[in-house]
Amino acid sequence: MKLSILIPSLEKGGIERSISRISRGLLDKGWDIELLVEKFSNEGTAFFDERIYIKKFNAGSFNQNSNIFFSIFKNMILFFSVLKYLNKSNTDIVLVAKNAPLGVLIKKFSSNTFKLVIREPVNPSSASKIQRSFLSRKILNSIKRVSYPYADKVIAISYGVKNSLISLLDLSPDSIEVIYNPAADSRIKELANSEVPPEYRKERHPTVISIGRLAPQKDHMTLIKAFERVLESVDARLLIIGEGQERNKLEKYIQQNKLSDNIKLLGYMSNPWKFLINSDLFVLSSLWEGFGNVIVEAMYLGIPVVSSDCESGPSEILNGGELGHLFKVGDDVQLSEIITSSLSEKERYLDIVNSAKRKSEEYSIETITEQYEAVFRGIIL
Repeated sequence: MKLSILIPSLEKGGIERSISRISRGLLDKGWDIELLVEKFSNEGTAFFDERIYIKKFNAGSFNQNSNIFFSIFKNMILFFSVLKYLNKSNTDIVLVAKNAPLGVLIKKFSSNTFKLVIREPVNPSSASKIQRSFLSRKILNSIKRVSYPYADKVIAISYGVKNSLISLLDLSPDSIEVIYNPAADSRIKELANSEVPPEYRKERHPTVISIGRLAPQKDHMTLIKAFERVLESVDARLLIIGEGQERNKLEKYIQQNKLSDNIKLLGYMSNPWKFLINSDLFVLSSLWEGFGNVIVEAMYLGIPVVSSDCESGPSEILNGGELGHLFKVGDDVQLSEIITSSLSEKERYLDIVNSAKRKSEEYSIETITEQYEAVFRGIIL
Protein backbone atom coordinates (compact mmCIF):
# COMPACT_ATOMS: atom_id res chain seq x y z
CA MET A 1 0.00 0.00 0.00
CA LYS A 2 1.05 3.57 -0.63
CA LEU A 3 1.13 6.29 2.02
CA SER A 4 1.59 9.99 1.24
CA ILE A 5 2.58 12.12 4.23
CA LEU A 6 1.66 15.79 3.93
CA ILE A 7 4.11 17.74 6.08
CA PRO A 8 4.48 21.18 4.44
CA SER A 9 7.22 22.37 6.79
CA LEU A 10 10.02 19.84 7.23
CA GLU A 11 12.28 21.20 9.95
CA LYS A 12 14.47 19.73 12.71
CA GLY A 13 11.80 19.21 15.37
CA GLY A 14 10.00 16.53 17.33
CA ILE A 15 7.20 16.18 14.78
CA GLU A 16 9.68 15.37 12.02
CA ARG A 17 11.57 12.90 14.20
CA SER A 18 8.35 11.08 15.11
CA ILE A 19 7.13 10.94 11.51
CA SER A 20 10.53 9.63 10.39
CA ARG A 21 10.33 6.78 12.91
CA ILE A 22 6.76 5.89 11.94
CA SER A 23 7.81 5.95 8.27
CA ARG A 24 10.78 3.68 8.94
CA GLY A 25 8.58 1.16 10.71
CA LEU A 26 6.06 1.11 7.86
CA LEU A 27 8.79 0.84 5.24
CA ASP A 28 10.05 -2.27 7.00
CA LYS A 29 6.52 -3.67 6.70
CA GLY A 30 6.50 -3.14 2.95
CA TRP A 31 4.69 0.18 2.63
CA ASP A 32 5.49 2.60 -0.20
CA ILE A 33 5.97 6.03 1.37
CA GLU A 34 6.41 9.56 0.04
CA LEU A 35 6.67 12.95 1.73
CA LEU A 36 4.86 15.98 0.34
CA VAL A 37 6.77 19.04 1.55
CA GLU A 38 7.05 22.75 0.79
CA LYS A 39 9.53 24.18 3.28
CA PHE A 40 12.43 22.02 4.40
CA SER A 41 15.92 22.06 5.87
CA ASN A 42 18.85 19.67 5.49
CA GLU A 43 18.54 18.80 9.18
CA GLY A 44 14.86 17.94 8.69
CA THR A 45 15.35 15.71 5.66
CA ALA A 46 18.29 13.96 7.36
CA PHE A 47 15.85 12.31 9.78
CA PHE A 48 14.25 10.30 6.96
CA ASP A 49 15.12 6.97 5.39
CA GLU A 50 16.69 7.13 1.93
CA ARG A 51 13.96 4.80 0.62
CA ILE A 52 11.37 7.59 1.00
CA TYR A 53 10.58 9.76 -2.02
CA ILE A 54 10.40 13.47 -1.15
CA LYS A 55 8.17 15.55 -3.43
CA LYS A 56 8.92 19.26 -3.06
CA PHE A 57 6.45 22.05 -3.81
CA ASN A 58 6.98 25.80 -4.12
CA ALA A 59 4.33 28.02 -2.54
CA GLY A 60 6.12 31.36 -2.42
CA SER A 61 8.44 33.03 0.06
CA PHE A 62 6.10 34.18 2.85
CA ASN A 63 7.68 33.43 6.22
CA GLN A 64 6.09 32.21 9.44
CA ASN A 65 5.72 35.79 10.70
CA SER A 66 3.45 36.78 7.83
CA ASN A 67 -0.09 37.62 8.97
CA ILE A 68 -2.90 35.12 8.70
CA PHE A 69 -4.17 36.44 5.36
CA PHE A 70 -0.79 35.96 3.69
CA SER A 71 -0.67 32.49 5.25
CA ILE A 72 -4.05 31.66 3.74
CA PHE A 73 -2.86 32.90 0.34
CA LYS A 74 0.27 30.75 0.59
CA ASN A 75 -1.81 27.73 1.56
CA MET A 76 -4.03 28.23 -1.49
CA ILE A 77 -0.96 28.10 -3.75
CA LEU A 78 0.15 24.94 -1.99
CA PHE A 79 -3.40 23.53 -2.19
CA PHE A 80 -3.54 23.68 -5.99
CA SER A 81 -0.03 22.23 -6.35
CA VAL A 82 -0.63 19.25 -4.06
CA LEU A 83 -4.14 18.68 -5.44
CA LYS A 84 -2.81 18.44 -8.98
CA TYR A 85 -0.14 16.00 -7.86
CA LEU A 86 -2.46 13.75 -5.84
CA ASN A 87 -5.07 13.63 -8.62
CA LYS A 88 -2.48 11.74 -10.67
CA SER A 89 -1.27 9.62 -7.75
CA ASN A 90 -2.21 6.07 -6.81
CA THR A 91 -1.84 6.72 -3.10
CA ASP A 92 -4.13 4.84 -0.71
CA ILE A 93 -3.82 7.08 2.34
CA VAL A 94 -2.78 10.66 2.96
CA LEU A 95 -1.49 11.23 6.48
CA VAL A 96 -1.50 14.92 7.38
CA ALA A 97 1.31 15.61 9.85
CA LYS A 98 0.96 19.41 9.75
CA ASN A 99 -1.72 21.77 8.46
CA ALA A 100 -4.75 19.48 8.71
CA PRO A 101 -7.28 21.92 7.15
CA LEU A 102 -5.18 21.95 3.98
CA GLY A 103 -5.35 18.16 3.82
CA VAL A 104 -9.13 18.18 4.25
CA LEU A 105 -9.55 20.76 1.50
CA ILE A 106 -7.42 18.67 -0.87
CA LYS A 107 -9.47 15.55 -0.13
CA LYS A 108 -12.78 17.32 -0.79
CA PHE A 109 -11.67 18.57 -4.20
CA SER A 110 -9.57 15.59 -5.29
CA SER A 111 -10.70 13.18 -7.98
CA ASN A 112 -8.68 10.53 -6.14
CA THR A 113 -10.41 8.27 -3.58
CA PHE A 114 -7.64 8.14 -0.99
CA LYS A 115 -8.43 8.00 2.73
CA LEU A 116 -7.44 10.95 4.90
CA VAL A 117 -5.88 10.61 8.36
CA ILE A 118 -5.06 13.67 10.47
CA ARG A 119 -2.31 13.33 13.05
CA GLU A 120 -2.75 16.00 15.73
CA PRO A 121 0.67 16.63 17.36
CA VAL A 122 -0.30 19.46 19.71
CA ASN A 123 -3.03 20.17 22.22
CA PRO A 124 -5.41 22.59 20.44
CA SER A 125 -6.17 24.51 23.63
CA SER A 126 -2.43 25.01 24.24
CA ALA A 127 -1.63 25.78 20.61
CA SER A 128 -4.04 28.71 20.69
CA LYS A 129 -1.71 30.40 23.20
CA ILE A 130 0.92 30.97 20.52
CA GLN A 131 -1.41 32.59 17.99
CA ARG A 132 -0.58 36.24 17.53
CA SER A 133 -4.08 37.68 17.91
CA PHE A 134 -7.61 36.92 19.03
CA LEU A 135 -8.71 37.05 15.39
CA SER A 136 -6.09 34.44 14.41
CA ARG A 137 -7.27 32.10 17.17
CA LYS A 138 -10.92 32.47 16.20
CA ILE A 139 -10.29 31.90 12.51
CA LEU A 140 -8.02 28.88 12.97
CA ASN A 141 -10.25 27.18 15.54
CA SER A 142 -13.28 27.74 13.32
CA ILE A 143 -11.47 26.25 10.33
CA LYS A 144 -10.44 23.21 12.39
CA ARG A 145 -13.94 22.75 13.80
CA VAL A 146 -15.40 22.67 10.29
CA SER A 147 -12.66 20.61 8.61
CA TYR A 148 -11.64 17.85 11.05
CA PRO A 149 -14.92 15.87 10.84
CA TYR A 150 -14.16 15.19 7.16
CA ALA A 151 -11.13 13.07 8.03
CA ASP A 152 -11.53 9.30 7.94
CA LYS A 153 -9.64 9.14 11.24
CA VAL A 154 -7.91 11.55 13.60
CA ILE A 155 -4.86 10.37 15.54
CA ALA A 156 -4.09 12.16 18.81
CA ILE A 157 -0.63 11.69 20.32
CA SER A 158 -1.95 11.65 23.90
CA TYR A 159 -5.25 11.40 25.75
CA GLY A 160 -4.84 15.03 26.75
CA VAL A 161 -4.81 15.98 23.07
CA LYS A 162 -7.84 13.76 22.41
CA ASN A 163 -9.84 15.31 25.23
CA SER A 164 -9.00 18.79 23.97
CA LEU A 165 -10.08 17.89 20.43
CA ILE A 166 -13.40 16.66 21.80
CA SER A 167 -14.06 19.70 23.99
CA LEU A 168 -12.66 22.44 21.75
CA LEU A 169 -13.60 21.15 18.28
CA ASP A 170 -16.70 19.09 19.20
CA LEU A 171 -15.25 15.94 17.62
CA SER A 172 -16.79 12.54 18.27
CA PRO A 173 -14.64 10.38 20.61
CA ASP A 174 -15.05 7.46 18.17
CA SER A 175 -13.40 9.45 15.39
CA ILE A 176 -10.16 9.84 17.38
CA GLU A 177 -7.54 7.17 18.02
CA VAL A 178 -4.80 7.76 20.58
CA ILE A 179 -1.38 6.57 19.41
CA TYR A 180 1.67 7.75 21.31
CA ASN A 181 4.90 8.77 19.61
CA PRO A 182 7.54 6.09 18.88
CA ALA A 183 10.17 7.76 21.05
CA ALA A 184 11.91 4.55 22.18
CA ASP A 185 14.13 4.17 19.13
CA SER A 186 16.94 1.61 19.37
CA ARG A 187 19.12 3.91 17.24
CA ILE A 188 19.37 6.46 20.04
CA LYS A 189 21.11 3.84 22.20
CA GLU A 190 23.76 3.47 19.51
CA LEU A 191 24.13 7.24 19.20
CA ALA A 192 24.24 7.64 22.98
CA ASN A 193 27.45 5.60 23.05
CA SER A 194 29.29 8.30 21.11
CA GLU A 195 32.03 10.18 22.92
CA VAL A 196 31.33 13.53 24.56
CA PRO A 197 34.04 16.10 25.31
CA PRO A 198 35.70 15.28 28.65
CA GLU A 199 34.40 18.45 30.29
CA TYR A 200 30.80 17.24 29.82
CA ARG A 201 31.18 13.84 31.44
CA LYS A 202 28.98 13.51 34.50
CA GLU A 203 31.84 12.10 36.60
CA ARG A 204 33.22 15.64 36.84
CA HIS A 205 30.05 17.25 38.22
CA PRO A 206 26.49 16.21 39.07
CA THR A 207 24.80 17.03 35.76
CA VAL A 208 21.25 18.08 34.96
CA ILE A 209 20.17 18.27 31.33
CA SER A 210 17.29 19.76 29.38
CA ILE A 211 16.67 19.27 25.66
CA GLY A 212 14.31 21.42 23.63
CA ARG A 213 13.95 24.56 21.53
CA LEU A 214 14.77 27.82 23.26
CA ALA A 215 11.18 28.98 22.91
CA PRO A 216 8.71 30.53 25.37
CA GLN A 217 6.73 27.25 25.43
CA LYS A 218 9.69 25.39 26.95
CA ASP A 219 10.01 27.89 29.85
CA HIS A 220 13.75 27.44 30.37
CA MET A 221 13.77 30.52 32.58
CA THR A 222 11.92 28.62 35.32
CA LEU A 223 14.54 25.86 35.07
CA ILE A 224 17.45 28.32 35.22
CA LYS A 225 15.99 30.11 38.25
CA ALA A 226 15.40 26.77 39.96
CA PHE A 227 18.97 25.70 39.24
CA GLU A 228 20.26 28.97 40.65
CA ARG A 229 18.67 27.88 43.94
CA VAL A 230 20.15 24.38 43.61
CA LEU A 231 23.64 25.86 43.40
CA GLU A 232 23.25 27.25 46.92
CA SER A 233 23.72 23.70 48.26
CA VAL A 234 25.03 21.54 45.39
CA ASP A 235 27.99 22.22 43.06
CA ALA A 236 26.24 20.94 39.94
CA ARG A 237 26.00 21.76 36.24
CA LEU A 238 23.04 22.39 33.96
CA LEU A 239 23.31 21.69 30.23
CA ILE A 240 20.59 23.05 27.95
CA ILE A 241 20.55 21.65 24.41
CA GLY A 242 18.51 23.51 21.80
CA GLU A 243 18.40 26.73 19.84
CA GLY A 244 15.80 29.43 19.43
CA GLN A 245 14.47 32.91 19.96
CA GLU A 246 14.94 32.91 23.75
CA ARG A 247 18.73 32.50 23.63
CA ASN A 248 19.61 36.18 24.17
CA LYS A 249 17.19 36.52 27.07
CA LEU A 250 18.51 33.37 28.78
CA GLU A 251 22.17 34.25 28.16
CA LYS A 252 21.64 37.71 29.63
CA TYR A 253 20.13 36.28 32.82
CA ILE A 254 22.92 33.70 33.16
CA GLN A 255 25.63 36.32 32.74
CA GLN A 256 24.02 38.95 34.99
CA ASN A 257 23.66 36.41 37.81
CA LYS A 258 27.17 34.99 37.37
CA LEU A 259 25.94 31.50 36.48
CA SER A 260 28.10 30.94 33.39
CA ASP A 261 30.39 28.41 35.10
CA ASN A 262 27.48 26.15 35.98
CA ILE A 263 24.86 26.68 33.27
CA LYS A 264 25.74 26.05 29.62
CA LEU A 265 23.59 26.72 26.54
CA LEU A 266 25.03 24.23 24.06
CA GLY A 267 22.81 25.06 21.09
CA TYR A 268 21.31 22.58 18.65
CA MET A 269 22.91 19.12 18.62
CA SER A 270 22.24 16.46 15.99
CA ASN A 271 23.06 13.86 18.65
CA PRO A 272 21.76 15.10 22.03
CA TRP A 273 21.55 11.56 23.40
CA LYS A 274 25.28 11.24 24.07
CA PHE A 275 24.87 14.18 26.46
CA LEU A 276 21.63 12.80 27.87
CA ILE A 277 23.19 9.47 28.85
CA ASN A 278 26.05 11.37 30.49
CA SER A 279 23.68 13.21 32.84
CA ASP A 280 22.26 12.44 36.27
CA LEU A 281 18.84 13.98 35.74
CA PHE A 282 16.64 15.15 32.85
CA VAL A 283 14.27 18.09 33.34
CA LEU A 284 11.39 19.25 31.13
CA SER A 285 10.04 22.63 32.21
CA SER A 286 7.46 23.25 29.48
CA LEU A 287 4.31 25.33 29.80
CA TRP A 288 2.57 22.79 27.57
CA GLU A 289 3.31 19.78 25.37
CA GLY A 290 1.47 17.48 23.01
CA PHE A 291 3.35 14.43 24.24
CA GLY A 292 6.96 14.86 25.38
CA ASN A 293 9.26 12.66 23.27
CA VAL A 294 12.40 13.45 25.20
CA ILE A 295 10.82 12.22 28.46
CA VAL A 296 10.50 8.77 26.90
CA GLU A 297 14.01 8.99 25.46
CA ALA A 298 15.41 9.74 28.92
CA MET A 299 13.44 6.85 30.44
CA TYR A 300 14.66 4.56 27.64
CA LEU A 301 18.28 5.47 28.42
CA GLY A 302 17.78 5.00 32.16
CA ILE A 303 17.96 8.67 33.14
CA PRO A 304 15.70 9.92 35.99
CA VAL A 305 13.04 12.40 34.85
CA VAL A 306 11.55 15.56 36.33
CA SER A 307 8.80 17.31 34.37
CA SER A 308 6.33 20.10 34.73
CA ASP A 309 2.79 18.80 35.16
CA CYS A 310 1.70 20.59 32.02
CA GLU A 311 -0.97 19.72 29.52
CA SER A 312 -0.62 17.29 27.93
CA GLY A 313 1.58 14.20 27.82
CA PRO A 314 4.10 14.25 30.70
CA SER A 315 1.73 13.04 33.40
CA GLU A 316 0.45 10.29 31.09
CA ILE A 317 3.98 9.10 30.34
CA LEU A 318 5.07 9.25 34.00
CA ASN A 319 1.91 7.54 35.31
CA GLY A 320 0.88 10.58 37.30
CA GLY A 321 4.29 10.88 38.94
CA GLU A 322 5.00 7.20 39.67
CA LEU A 323 7.80 7.01 37.09
CA GLY A 324 9.30 10.46 37.64
CA HIS A 325 8.73 13.68 39.51
CA LEU A 326 6.11 16.22 38.46
CA PHE A 327 6.16 19.85 39.55
CA LYS A 328 3.68 22.69 39.16
CA VAL A 329 4.16 24.65 35.94
CA GLY A 330 6.35 27.70 36.52
CA ASP A 331 7.18 26.83 40.15
CA ASP A 332 10.96 27.28 40.33
CA VAL A 333 11.01 26.78 44.13
CA GLN A 334 9.37 23.35 43.96
CA LEU A 335 11.55 22.40 41.00
CA SER A 336 14.73 23.39 42.84
CA GLU A 337 13.77 21.19 45.80
CA ILE A 338 13.12 18.20 43.53
CA ILE A 339 16.42 18.65 41.67
CA THR A 340 18.38 18.98 44.91
CA SER A 341 16.87 15.85 46.44
CA SER A 342 17.26 13.90 43.17
CA LEU A 343 20.97 14.71 42.95
CA SER A 344 21.59 14.05 46.63
CA GLU A 345 19.68 10.76 46.94
CA LYS A 346 20.31 8.94 43.63
CA GLU A 347 20.13 5.43 45.12
CA ARG A 348 16.62 6.12 46.39
CA TYR A 349 15.28 6.45 42.85
CA LEU A 350 16.82 3.34 41.26
CA ASP A 351 13.58 1.34 41.38
CA ILE A 352 11.69 4.21 39.77
CA VAL A 353 14.30 4.49 37.01
CA ASN A 354 14.12 0.75 36.30
CA SER A 355 10.31 0.82 36.17
CA ALA A 356 10.43 3.82 33.85
CA LYS A 357 12.89 2.03 31.58
CA ARG A 358 10.55 -0.96 31.29
CA LYS A 359 7.60 1.34 30.62
CA SER A 360 9.47 3.09 27.80
CA GLU A 361 9.41 -0.13 25.75
CA GLU A 362 5.70 0.53 25.13
CA TYR A 363 6.78 3.41 22.90
CA SER A 364 8.96 1.33 20.58
CA ILE A 365 8.84 1.87 16.83
CA GLU A 366 7.58 -1.69 16.34
CA THR A 367 4.67 -1.27 18.78
CA ILE A 368 3.60 2.14 17.51
CA THR A 369 3.93 1.13 13.85
CA GLU A 370 1.56 -1.79 14.42
CA GLN A 371 -1.00 0.62 15.86
CA TYR A 372 -0.72 2.94 12.85
CA GLU A 373 -1.01 0.04 10.44
CA ALA A 374 -4.12 -1.21 12.24
CA VAL A 375 -5.75 2.21 11.86
CA PHE A 376 -4.80 2.45 8.18
CA ARG A 377 -6.04 -1.03 7.31
CA GLY A 378 -9.21 -0.44 9.32
CA ILE A 379 -10.27 2.51 7.16
CA ILE A 380 -9.25 0.91 3.87
CA LEU A 381 -10.81 -2.53 4.27
